[in-house]
Amino acid sequence: MGKPDTDPTDSDSDYSTLDFIAEARRPLLVQRHHQLVDEMESSLSDALITGEVDNPRLQAMLRELDSESELTRVQSTITALANDQHYVSANLRDALLEELCLLRERGSIEIATLQLHVIGVYRSVRRRLEERLATAPLLAELRLLAVAMLVVADSAGHLPTMRKALHDPAGEHGWAWVAFLVADLINLAQPGEWTLAATLFPISVTVNAAIVVFLCFRPHTTGAKP
Repeated sequence: MGKPDTDPTDSDSDYSTLDFIAEARRPLLVQRHHQLVDEMESSLSDALITGEVDNPRLQAMLRELDSESELTRVQSTITALANDQHYVSANLRDALLEELCLLRERGSIEIATLQLHVIGVYRSVRRRLEERLATAPLLAELRLLAVAMLVVADSAGHLPTMRKALHDPAGEHGWAWVAFLVADLINLAQPGEWTLAATLFPISVTVNAAIVVFLCFRPHTTGAKP
């Protein structure tokens, strides 16, 4: 006799069980590191976020945040916060604390490294909001910022690039933005639960990338010769 056909619901059941276990363990994993991460975040000051520090060691530390690798990590964390339904109703500080606890659990990351990373996240969000609102929020205001507002911050972060692509398309990396757009579209096409909270940020990122691509490759018209 042949082997019985596999019930297609088995894999779904296994997946649901794994999800259930992960959800049950999540608060325990967060609690394991929460006190240390909370104390680290509480030690931050406005001077560290604005960069207005006189200490040479701190200045060197803040310069590390401008490296391409750290900028990529910061953006990855911001995207993770905006996409994760656990943080839908959370403020930025609470969401960051939980995410940093999980990062520390997964990778045994040193607390000093996490401190630099959280400074980078706050600085990035602050800069984007300042570009959109023409005023720089204080650290206390950033901490209370709703995670949903990261969509606004991300859109604001694209404004300088859009302006450059509009006035000087040849000076922008158009094909790099095409690659970003393709990656964003692939991300949107991934199977999953389609809810407003889960899709608002990736849709915003995709739309922003599409606008930059359009501005970079839009047809140019020349004025009629006299």
